[in-house]
Amino acid sequence: MEKRPTNILLVAKMSREEIEKEYVKIKNKQSTYSTRVRGLIMYKKSMFDKLKPEG
Repeated sequence: MEKRPTNILLVAKMSREEIEKEYVKIKNKQSTYSTRVRGLIMYKKSMFDKLKPEG
């Protein structure tokens, strides 16, 4: 069983790769997070995308 951040502070510490994985889960409706945390993950993903493209 993988570790699951349950609050906003843990999401804030997630790396770009972890955010990408969670974002895919949210898109596939497999995320177990609350709506508030899902929103934060999606927001953080959009911020990473704006910073610079990976690669």
